[in-house]
Amino acid sequence: MSHKGYGLEHETEIYFLELSGQTNKDPIISPKTGSLNRTFRVPASGALAALKGDVRTAIPWLKKQLMLEAKDKRKKNSVGDQFYRLRMDIVQKNIDEATDANNIPVFLFAFKGSMTNRKQVVMRQTDLCELLTNLDEEADHIDIESIKSKAYLLKMNTMSYTVYKLDINRDAEKFLTFTHDGVPFVLFSWKIFDTIMKTIKSCSVERP
Repeated sequence: MSHKGYGLEHETEIYFLELSGQTNKDPIISPKTGSLNRTFRVPASGALAALKGDVRTAIPWLKKQLMLEAKDKRKKNSVGDQFYRLRMDIVQKNIDEATDANNIPVFLFAFKGSMTNRKQVVMRQTDLCELLTNLDEEADHIDIESIKSKAYLLKMNTMSYTVYKLDINRDAEKFLTFTHDGVPFVLFSWKIFDTIMKTIKSCSVERP
């Protein structure tokens, strides 16, 4: 397993632990049921290394858990514009492994060292819709439909797409939609993802 997103993996693990009121002191595996007990970063070695993904969630109020792949890179072109090479083979690997584990795949990448809009999420539209089924129909905490979508034309470079930070900054409040091999995908900021997760949590707390 690659460790190019090692710091991002830990950051993501901590985010979900805090979101669900868990800590890294809690056992990963429940001694009573033998099932996953808390969100954790998949280690490179040891008994849990056979598990797929970089971060696996175990959040009580999610209908289906998440499997995240995390990549953190620093790249700039000749004029200093920051960009990220989005390799769809790695995105697809995350999708395949998450599907096998009955998890929702989430691909997370970061513009390393950036001070704003650093983290971005890539999901199939179908997976995003499945995540949103956790929201109550009458939830008024967030109006997902109010977050505008914009078709995003990614530039193919050999086996990857080039995502420019300037484009991300310009449309940070939108779902950027693109199609790969006939499959609709969505690219959006971690800020939007965080809002969705916190709203799902709020909905679950308010359910009778």
